Amino acid sequence: MNLMSGRQVEYNLRRTMNKGLVSILNPDQLEQLAFKYFGVKNNNGEIRRVNVNIAATTVENYKLLKEKGIGTYILFQETYHKPTYDKMHPKSLKGDYNYHLTAFDRAMEAGIDDVGAGVLFGLADPRFEVLGLMMHNAHLEEKFGVGFHTISVPRLQPANGVSLENYPHLLDDKMFKKIVAILRIAVPFTGLILSTRETPEMRKELLKYGVSQISAGSSTGVGGYKEREEGKEVKQFKTNDERSPIEILKELLDARSKSYSPYSKFAVGAIILAKDGRIIKGANLENSAYGCSICAERTAMFQFKLLGYKKEDAEFLACIADTDEPVSPCGSCRQVMAELLAYHTPVYLYNLKGKNKKTTVEKLLPFAFSGEDLKWKK
Repeated sequence: MNLMSGRQVEYNLRRTMNKGLVSILNPDQLEQLAFKYFGVKNNNGEIRRVNVNIAATTVENYKLLKEKGIGTYILFQETYHKPTYDKMHPKSLKGDYNYHLTAFDRAMEAGIDDVGAGVLFGLADPRFEVLGLMMHNAHLEEKFGVGFHTISVPRLQPANGVSLENYPHLLDDKMFKKIVAILRIAVPFTGLILSTRETPEMRKELLKYGVSQISAGSSTGVGGYKEREEGKEVKQFKTNDERSPIEILKELLDARSKSYSPYSKFAVGAIILAKDGRIIKGANLENSAYGCSICAERTAMFQFKLLGYKKEDAEFLACIADTDEPVSPCGSCRQVMAELLAYHTPVYLYNLKGKNKKTTVEKLLPFAFSGEDLKWKK
């Protein structure tokens, strides 16, 4: 195997700390260096989870990854249509369709039950690809009791030396929205990931149809993050959303701009991402009788409840304000979180400088007072 040097691995790890996620290329690199950085902190970032995207490999190699405590193992089938797959992978390491297709079986046999799949829509008939994804997921659920943790839905984009004129199965926006909606209905608890291939407008629109995760600040070239810093990035394919992670955050939390805070001048925005992909926004609303004011977190949570959502329906809550450190919810908001959200619900705290902190409802208010405490003992 071709290994990155220790300095290269270290560089890439440190450059991605603030994202909380690192992708490594093969098991040897994990052994070589990567996992010594678990828990390493850099400014406001920390490596808490290492997700791995490597080519299909053996049960023995997957056991090695399992022993190292990886997060999600990600592998795209690219296309379930075998003739197309064979055409796209002539004489390559990925050329064995069946070996690639059964990679998740070997991973799960090795004890890895957190896997992320995906196809590149546009290579073959999209209806066939969706059926392939669902049959693959059903197979894993039947055999191992667990299916895909995530499904990525990239669309084919122009690339170096490649023209889209040779691909008759390209998806228009209307069909793409249908596919996202169908996947959300078919696998309601699976994360749907949308990449920077799509425009900001399309990414925002697809959150309504079921997308639950979006990437940001992506580089598509080999060694692209380092090359981008040096001003010589070469992209393998076109991306349409060039916004940084903090710009994505500001887009999602534009609720802050709706704040009515004429007295404190302290604007706060909050969102709740529901598991069906809907974003519920909140902002703080002040009153000249100060006691009548309400925080951004509570305006979001009350809307969440009134829309008919249950505690377990929240993917996360996030809030943002112009503070030196990540903004912290007040005591009243924490009590409402404990009432209307599940204790394990992630809570993301941000400031406008990009600093962030991840916590949970339970960590924000341990030993919370609840309805159980109001029940009289007989």
